[in-house]
Amino acid sequence: MSKGNESMDEHEELVDGGWIAERMGIARPSVARIMARLGVPRYEFGPKCVRYPKSRVEAAIAACLHDTGRRNNR
Repeated sequence: MSKGNESMDEHEELVDGGWIAERMGIARPSVARIMARLGVPRYEFGPKCVRYPKSRVEAAIAACLHDTGRRNNR
């Protein structure tokens, strides 16, 4: 089920690429590449059914915003 060695918490809320694209304001085809670069695990339930843990997505977005803000304040 999982791509990688991470185990999934059965109570973890999962989100799809459409949700992430809307949340980040990006094109949906970019989601998989960006999530991989940010180190967010993905769970594959079928060839076209990929989900990401919402808490990890939100943490990755927050970290990016924090880094961007720090760079802009230099």
